[in-house]
Amino acid sequence: MKNDLEDIKKTIEQSEKLTESEKEAVLNSVKSVDKVIAILEFKLERTEKVKRTTSVLLEETIDELEKKRQAIEEKNRELEIETALERVRSKTMAMHKSEELSDTESVMFQELKKLKINSIRTGVCIFDFEHDSAELWLATEDGDKTETKVLGKVAGDMHPMYRQWIDAGAKRKKVFQYKISGNEVADYYKIANDSLNLPRQNDYNKSEIYYGFFFDGGSINVIAAEPL
Repeated sequence: MKNDLEDIKKTIEQSEKLTESEKEAVLNSVKSVDKVIAILEFKLERTEKVKRTTSVLLEETIDELEKKRQAIEEKNRELEIETALERVRSKTMAMHKSEELSDTESVMFQELKKLKINSIRTGVCIFDFEHDSAELWLATEDGDKTETKVLGKVAGDMHPMYRQWIDAGAKRKKVFQYKISGNEVADYYKIANDSLNLPRQNDYNKSEIYYGFFFDGGSINVIAAEPL
């Protein structure tokens, strides 16, 4: 634009058809236009700078809000977990005899479900290391109801999963994890159904993952179709 105005000025100055006063008047108009253009360019540049600054501030604000949102979600999740734990603790502390363990197991299953930790079933076991075995309690979902029952005892030589699970408990490990898939799932249930009061089923999951979270003398168990 600057170059165009300079060309116009030269054309006017060199014109033989215009008088000097006419040239001066037209040149003054060109100068006015030049000033207006300069002001507009300045405003446009300032506007672009403001836009860039605003864009940066907006990105920083969005990023900060996202971090705060994540922090709030994490805090809420911690509170949800702590609330669930407190309900299980309260039920546990209210137990007076071993038969009441099934009620505690039911509460644990329900609280995991509320936390959207989807499990096929949950369980509690008490180890009998002297006899290489463990006694199991089980909680499963039947429609809208949670059923709990004593499954019975399993021995280490019944299945490789039981072998590794009991050994991990004897070694006082914190967590045990064992995955079966494909034909292993059906094979496991055939073995388990011979000794345990497991519900009979015709269809099997493609895979199941067995988790054991150990305490002194036993473990809390979660069986899931997907990794927790």
